[in-house]
Amino acid sequence: PVTEDDKLVGMITQYDIIELISACRERQYLFIQLSGLDDEDKALAPSIYDTIKDEVEKINKMVLPESLSINVARYNEKGDKNKYSVTGRLIASGRAFSAKQVDWDLVKTVDDLMKKIVDMVIDDKDSTTTLRRRKR
Repeated sequence: PVTEDDKLVGMITQYDIIELISACRERQYLFIQLSGLDDEDKALAPSIYDTIKDEVEKINKMVLPESLSINVARYNEKGDKNKYSVTGRLIASGRAFSAKQVDWDLVKTVDDLMKKIVDMVIDDKDSTTTLRRRKR
């Protein structure tokens, strides 16, 4: 029982304790949301996920990624090739990193986008480390 001024104000249950413990545990998996792929583009999904996986491994060495959202939009659908605009947002260690990339090849566009995000994480990590050193 939880009391305040000798009055009962609540109860702590086993569920509350388990929820508290599980919230503190680091996740081993990253939630990736990939949206905007057409049926033609879905065949490229395994290559896209491989590209994402390679770059997320680099990010994972610096910060704890929580979620990654990638949205794909197509342009110039009348011609032989489609132009892709890919927007990504990574949430890691309470920070948000957003980038956008445009190109004719979807897998290359996602790869370039992920490299931009990795560079942003590196820059953020470097600036945080530099700031900590200055405060000493």
